[in-house]
Amino acid sequence: MTTAPTFWQVAKRPQWIGILAACLAVAAIFGILANWQTARAVEGGQGDDRDTETPVALDSVAVPGEPLTSEAGGRIVTVTATVQPEDFIVLNGRKQEGAEGCWVVGRAIVEQGESKGASLAFASHFVDDCDEGEIDAALNGAGAYAGSSADLVGRYMPSESPTIGDFETGESRAMSVADLINTWSDYEPPVYAGYLLLHDPADPQTSLSIHSERPVTRTDLNWLNVFYAAEWLLFGGFALYLWYRLVKDARDQDIEALDDDDIDLDDIDLDDIDLDDIDTGELDLIDPDYEEQQRR
Repeated sequence: MTTAPTFWQVAKRPQWIGILAACLAVAAIFGILANWQTARAVEGGQGDDRDTETPVALDSVAVPGEPLTSEAGGRIVTVTATVQPEDFIVLNGRKQEGAEGCWVVGRAIVEQGESKGASLAFASHFVDDCDEGEIDAALNGAGAYAGSSADLVGRYMPSESPTIGDFETGESRAMSVADLINTWSDYEPPVYAGYLLLHDPADPQTSLSIHSERPVTRTDLNWLNVFYAAEWLLFGGFALYLWYRLVKDARDQDIEALDDDDIDLDDIDLDDIDLDDIDTGELDLIDPDYEEQQRR
């Protein structure tokens, strides 16, 4: 009688090894996707370990005409540039420490390095009382920067998007570089994607420094990404389970085939079958010696 194969004996057959390799490849892809989703979920919870407070050259972390990177955003940078006196404007609706006021913003032309000639937007003052006199005083104070090359120091920030109020009221309220370039005289690209929050106002008697704090990262997980990661892991596990089920079904089929093969017709003696009992579905095996004794 042939011994039934074990699960691993069936699994070691070439065809099932090939299918296992395919299932492992699929599971690996799902694992990569799960890892990517996990990274997306926790990236907001990681602390910002960059040294954002030590000033670095602007052109070492940012390139004009290129998107602002996470490495550059929120860093204190220095740049040598010439402030354009005719490009100062006022942004309304700015808030600082609970007070609502205005920003005085302007444009500088970089005067050094490979970025020479590029435009850089900056905000120099916060005015807590946006009446005409205070604004004029702030603009005059900001004008102290203009006309000559100066070393500007400040925090490099990402550009904001225009708000609905900008279009409805006609007032500029968002620090949007894309919107500011439409107000600049004789503007020629390139321009930096971010803007500078200057640390040293020109006239502290009539204006306040714009407060800029070190970037704060989110500490919560994105649970939707966590759920997606768990789904990918589940799909990977299902791929391996599918291989297990296929091998198990193949083994069960082999066992059934062996059971059928164990019935050997050569071992059946037709003389021992009572043909009269075939119609009843019962086979009566008769001992020939017993019949001979009955005749006597």
